[in-house]
Amino acid sequence: MLEILILVSFFIFLILFALKKRVIRLEIISGSEKSIIKVELADNPLKRIIGLMFRKRIGSDGMLFVFDKPARYGFWMLFTRIPLDIIFLSEDCIVNEVISMEPLSLEQKSPIKLAKYVLETEKGKLRVIPGKTKIIIKN
Repeated sequence: MLEILILVSFFIFLILFALKKRVIRLEIISGSEKSIIKVELADNPLKRIIGLMFRKRIGSDGMLFVFDKPARYGFWMLFTRIPLDIIFLSEDCIVNEVISMEPLSLEQKSPIKLAKYVLETEKGKLRVIPGKTKIIIKN
């Protein structure tokens, strides 16, 4: 019984550690306009799975998903109550595509091009231009 309790405690610790919130700064460069935003970092599988689900508001300017390699990652809005813009970024952090998504939609949407980073923001919050806007990760 003690072994089971220790094992369960260990897994709870791992989950809490994996979900620890980390906020970073991003610089958005679009033409001559520059702005800084603060976003939560989703840099492990558990954070990427949960994303912005179950929230009534974002709490920061968004969430940056960081993946190990570029791919056509799909997103849906299961248990997500906030309308979002999903901004897909290339490996060199250029905006490839923006897909707007409605709350609680089960439709999975994927970009046309490969993305290594994906930025979720409240719908309409950022003005970005695919192919022209660059995002710099500041930490």
